[in-house]
Amino acid sequence: MGNLSKIVVAALGVLFMMVASMTATLVTTIVSSNATANTYGPGNYANSVDYVLEDMATVTPNHPGYDYHTNSPYTVEVAYGHSTCNKALTFADCGTCVAAAKSLIKKLHPNSMGVEMNLQDCSMRYESYYV
Repeated sequence: MGNLSKIVVAALGVLFMMVASMTATLVTTIVSSNATANTYGPGNYANSVDYVLEDMATVTPNHPGYDYHTNSPYTVEVAYGHSTCNKALTFADCGTCVAAAKSLIKKLHPNSMGVEMNLQDCSMRYESYYV
């Protein structure tokens, strides 16, 4: 291999390492987790919460800036949600993080009227009012 080829290969290697180091390493450690004391049972609000949680988990990684607001489409007992990811994450890592946040919300705060889950690299929140 000639000197020019070696230089090009070395430069590409350095460029690859620089780009690889610019992406964040996903961390799903809980920073804070808060929930309202009020709970809900089966019915309209439960459907609204399920819709909003799934919508945030699905859309946030595809949304510009990883900053997404949503609400349930139902006219009775609407739930509102907001989710974000660290902008340095990849699409896949953002998806993994919000899926983890959704899972933790359902596990740690089942049926809470409102929850805010902050992980190291993402957050997810829902309430019965605009957030």
